Amino acid sequence: MKNLIVIAGPTASGKTTLAEEIALAYRCPIISADSRQFYKEIPIGTAQPSKESLQKIDYHFVAHMGLQEELNAGQFEREAGKKLIHLFEEHNLAIVCGGSGLYIKALLDGLDSFPEKDEVFRNSLIQLYQNQGLQALIERLPKTIYDTLNESDKMNPQRLMRHIEIAELPQTILPDDRPNPWLVYKHSVNIIYTALSPDREMLYQNIDKRVDQMMQDGFENEVRQIPLELKSINALKTVGYKELFEYMDGHIQLQTAITQIKQHTRNYAKKQLTWLRREKNIQWFDNNNFSNYQDFLKQNIK
Repeated sequence: MKNLIVIAGPTASGKTTLAEEIALAYRCPIISADSRQFYKEIPIGTAQPSKESLQKIDYHFVAHMGLQEELNAGQFEREAGKKLIHLFEEHNLAIVCGGSGLYIKALLDGLDSFPEKDEVFRNSLIQLYQNQGLQALIERLPKTIYDTLNESDKMNPQRLMRHIEIAELPQTILPDDRPNPWLVYKHSVNIIYTALSPDREMLYQNIDKRVDQMMQDGFENEVRQIPLELKSINALKTVGYKELFEYMDGHIQLQTAITQIKQHTRNYAKKQLTWLRREKNIQWFDNNNFSNYQDFLKQNIK
């Protein structure tokens, strides 16, 4: 039996540490489901696994793309599914670890229930945006969906339009001229879906420590090395980069930027938890029962 362990949770909840412990214990690979860790130019700001971990563990979808490229959730479903099928040829166990809820959902549930594009409907949304601006799209989108979006999606009119289409159009199957073998293969996989949820005080302390460590590790220099023409891409319209760009443009002081990064990261962690709590069949682990995780796996791995 093939087994897929999914470790989700908010940023700084300990997902990577736990995933690496399991990978070393079971000698199995890890697929990152963190949509910002895909980019090789920004390892510090995205808390990518250390060089030592990358040498010891068979990691995938970490630092494998340039900032000019994009891997959306639908593409991740296909590419990560294809990779898992290949990995399961040699392993009975694999791990998916990350905080990008939509990417995990795409891999586990597929995106085939998303509606086809309706050109008339899309044109009406384009007109709405052109006439009334971004706020009109935000107000059109149900708040329950808007609250789960990451900060870059909230500022991206194309992403907002797509989510409005998903919310309002009839649910039909997206046409695709390429078969996706993962859609069939995954039904034979034992999926163990887990999530970490430390108490709020511990999570906030972890976030503050992480941000301080990122700055010590050279996060500011990492941001300074990003070419100016790339500052506006979606991957950099996220917590950490936005604030340091503001600082480097002379709009705020460095300490203000650091304080904002910590607060905005806390806000993002809340949204990650909101997303995950809407999902079904997740086994939750808080900081009082992290130690029981290995026992849980022994009982559930087939």
